[in-house]
Amino acid sequence: MSIILETEEGWIISHAKYFDKVKVQPPQTFPSVSSSTPFEEGNSAYLKLNPDLFEITDPFKNQLIINRKPVKDDSKLDFSKTTLLVKGLYELVLNRPEAKRIFDEPEQISQCEEIIQETCERGVNLEESHELEGKGNFSNGELQPKRSNAKAVATARNFFDTVKGIQWPEFHGQNPSTEDAVMRVVGGCDTSHEFIFLPDTTFYCKDVSDLGKTFYDEEQRGEQFDVILMDPPWRNKFIRRKKRKQHEAGYQLIDDDGIAKLPINKLLKEDGIVVVWCTNAKSHQDALINEIFRDWNVKYLETWYWLKVTKSGVPICPFNIDNRKQPFEVIIIGTRQQNYLPLPINHDTPSNSKPKIVVSVPSSINSHKPPLIDVLRRRFKDKNFNRKCEIFARYLIPGFTSFGNEVIKLQHSSLFVES
Repeated sequence: MSIILETEEGWIISHAKYFDKVKVQPPQTFPSVSSSTPFEEGNSAYLKLNPDLFEITDPFKNQLIINRKPVKDDSKLDFSKTTLLVKGLYELVLNRPEAKRIFDEPEQISQCEEIIQETCERGVNLEESHELEGKGNFSNGELQPKRSNAKAVATARNFFDTVKGIQWPEFHGQNPSTEDAVMRVVGGCDTSHEFIFLPDTTFYCKDVSDLGKTFYDEEQRGEQFDVILMDPPWRNKFIRRKKRKQHEAGYQLIDDDGIAKLPINKLLKEDGIVVVWCTNAKSHQDALINEIFRDWNVKYLETWYWLKVTKSGVPICPFNIDNRKQPFEVIIIGTRQQNYLPLPINHDTPSNSKPKIVVSVPSSINSHKPPLIDVLRRRFKDKNFNRKCEIFARYLIPGFTSFGNEVIKLQHSSLFVES
């Protein structure tokens, strides 16, 4: 169970807690398991996601700086309606006594931040101030403390160095066990790479363009799902720049038309729900709700916001006034209704359902989103959750059919340690 606290406004969840005790069968049954795995006397081993992935102790950006001056009080800034909404939900959740007990005590204002404020008040150019020497790395008007989240960043970097040479073959399979995971190599991959296949999982390492012919035959009704979850690689300038900089392989960026062509209208059962991770770009959100959902015969239900925080409950970066980096991401949910005729929806217009916030410490690996199945079950108690599918999947979740061309990437054994 990933839910730590449930409130009227939303949930505080733990990604790490959801995978904190994975039972793996012993190597006598599956000899491909490396000898370094902590099996003893033929017993099963218990593994968990490496907690260093979530060792986010400091904001990645300490202060919001506008016109080269730190913002001491953001109450007068011209935030968008969405940003104000998320800030308000966050404050309501974090002000609850039970929420304060969940997070570590926040550190006092750092010496670096004090120096920044004093330097700006004296009118000295921050880049020319000698008082900041040795305190951190200063760039783009912001001071980044030395070794900020060093353990988490190093763990993510080591992971990418480990898997960067993998050429993913096309394959599919399942682990029908309801209790035990297995550790195996994958045919077509270097045998030095082993992966944890969680129980009760079905997986297809295929391009999403094969969704239709994999699940649905035009001559007879195919497989359908009660829940479809997806994190599409939306096309936008920031992501294109980041991929060029990192030279990181992965899902090819896809535009709105490409997402609309996914056969969700065939794969989603009547009254089933589709859950889509979206960018903060209003153009993408409006296209999803008013155009893509229409093509899928899906009615918009509500919007959630995933707020990424440090271990002390502080957002990983300041709330911003424009389309630059925000500490939250958007989750848009709809339900399948045959012959649904939608009316245009302005995403900023309040709907009958209240928006929700999901608060958690993020993984240091990009696109390693937290599992939402527990909160979805809590929110939609009247829905069926028997058949579940994730598209553009990067890791496996028990009870799910997972589909994508890097479907087990985040199941690499290097990401797991002894529980």
